[in-house]
Parts: sequence; C-alpha cells; structure tokens
Amino acid sequence: MKRELLPLRKIVSIGFWGGLFIAGSTALYCFYIDDPISLGHFIFLFLGNGLWLSLAFRYKYTKNTIEE
Repeated sequence: MKRELLPLRKIVSIGFWGGLFIAGSTALYCFYIDDPISLGHFIFLFLGNGLWLSLAFRYKYTKNTIEE
C-alpha cells in the first residue's frame, strides 16, 4: 500500500463537514428527545469530532500494482 498526504484544503474540508454532520446529528437527536443542547456543547462536538476525523483521514492509500 502506498500512502500519500492529502492536500491541506481537503483535510480541513473533511474535518469541517464531518464535525458539522456529527454535531448537527447530535443536536437533532437532543431536540427529538426534548433535551436541551447548549451552543458550547455543539461547538465542542463540532471541533472535537472535526479534528479527530481530519487526523484520521489525512492520508490517501493506494494499492501498488505490479506491471507485467
């Protein structure tokens, strides 16, 4: 497996959209069960999960092909 670093713009995009998705999903679930969610909790989830996802998906793995 060949590993190459993704461009910074792509890494930030993955973190932003992933964090927004998880924080938004949690906020909608809290709204559904009538549990209040604070802005601080939303920002914490957004930044924490976004950072984790950007670190987890910062490399692109490609399969090495053998040419005959």
